Amino acid sequence: MALDIPVRANLQYFRCLNDSISSWASHLPFLFLASFLAILLSAISGTLLLGSLYAGFAIMILRAQQGEKPRMRDLFGQIIRFIRFFSMNIFIFLFFILGFIIIAVLIFMSSDFFALPLNAFKQIIAQETPWVIPAAPEHIGRFLEEKNIIFYAVILAACLLFLPCLIFVVKCFYIYLLAADRGVHIDEAYVESRKAVERYGFFRHCALILTALGILAGSVALTRDIIDNTFVQFCVFALFQPLALGIFASAYNQTLCEEARQWESYKQQFSEMRDELQTAHDMQMGLLPQSSPDLPGFALDGTCIPANSVGGDYYTYRWLDEDKTKLGIVVADVSGKAMEAAVTAVRFNEMLRYECQNRVAPADILDGLNDSLEGQIDQATFITCCIAVLDVPTGEVTLASAGHCPPIHLSNRSQFIDLTGYPLGIPALVRPQTPYHVEHVTLAPGDRLVLYSDGVVEAQNAKRNFFDDDRFIRCLERASIDRTPTDLIADLVANVKSFIGKARRTDDITLVILQRDLSLNS
Repeated sequence: MALDIPVRANLQYFRCLNDSISSWASHLPFLFLASFLAILLSAISGTLLLGSLYAGFAIMILRAQQGEKPRMRDLFGQIIRFIRFFSMNIFIFLFFILGFIIIAVLIFMSSDFFALPLNAFKQIIAQETPWVIPAAPEHIGRFLEEKNIIFYAVILAACLLFLPCLIFVVKCFYIYLLAADRGVHIDEAYVESRKAVERYGFFRHCALILTALGILAGSVALTRDIIDNTFVQFCVFALFQPLALGIFASAYNQTLCEEARQWESYKQQFSEMRDELQTAHDMQMGLLPQSSPDLPGFALDGTCIPANSVGGDYYTYRWLDEDKTKLGIVVADVSGKAMEAAVTAVRFNEMLRYECQNRVAPADILDGLNDSLEGQIDQATFITCCIAVLDVPTGEVTLASAGHCPPIHLSNRSQFIDLTGYPLGIPALVRPQTPYHVEHVTLAPGDRLVLYSDGVVEAQNAKRNFFDDDRFIRCLERASIDRTPTDLIADLVANVKSFIGKARRTDDITLVILQRDLSLNS
């Protein structure tokens, strides 16, 4: 099941206007007082408290739009973080100052910069040439004489600077709310604000900012033309300022609501995925032996630990004759990870059940599995497999392998049993038609046969070092002879996990150990 993650949500422009007007009208005296104090205290403090006061002011408006009663203490609640907001204001202020400096330099340099190209251009177009329309030089020359080329150069430079500034402001206007409302650091708030703009649409946010600027500029222009009183103009600006800031608060509130909705959707999807993975995990674990068969004179046990909820490792035991004298021990590893490998392992289990009928030789079983898998699995998928057939009365084990890890025979000395063979599932056109190599081993009293997957020897720690074959052999040889297969498997798994440490486990771990009792009469 894949997560349905929306790429872009709908930021409702008219809802921003409606929310702003509603909260403004409902709490007008309170918001006017807060706006008046924010402007006054920012001016008195020399803009030192500008950022923290407006962060608190924005939270007040946000509370009003969320149906709560705005509190005056919210206006001063962010003053303790004034350094954070002041540094942010300085950064934004310097950004715009830099833009104005560039424009001023262009204005200052433009007369000298454009003089030579302009004169040269006038001389070129003044000449009569056959490919120029006769009237064109005259019209162009008159245009250059009547219009100020410097004016157009400055306008062009201002546009080129205004657009990046607008983009910068659009992506940053959430910072006040994020840094104050959520208590995050400024750098984190900047990243979140950019994500919000990218998710909900850049042009809609541009429209919001231009609308807010229009409200503020309109209030200033209106009072300047009608009322010639600085204090009254100041009050009118303070009156309309909550209306402009409320547009941003509504956009932020919509962002919070959308994120909450998406979070609930994610939680539901993750819950469904977890249930599905648990079902797959239970199904895969159900394929593994629930207990070891009763073997007179032998002890047998195994384990499979998926790296994820599900995996591609697999082991099983199967009696190959009716008298239960020949036991097949199978360990397999499906290429790939997680769910895809687990599904292939389930199909492999059913094929193995069929191919073990009327077959005793492990090489014959592998040949049958190859035929069954032909065209049934993806061409990029293959399965390594090792089969050991134990003759219970004699203690002889016949082994064959399809590209799996070499089994280990622990006796007076430890040795890998070298078995050659190509993995299962490789297309017949590619796979060489060579028979699977077979080895015979007789387990003496106290001897052990160890089958395992590459998740054991290829386990990696944080330094990217492998557990490797030598370390594995040493762990096996250190185990005392009276340790049962169950105890030995537990020790080996603990050693592997201790070696991995805090590094992420990337492959499944499978271990199967067959041990012959010490007593010859068992």
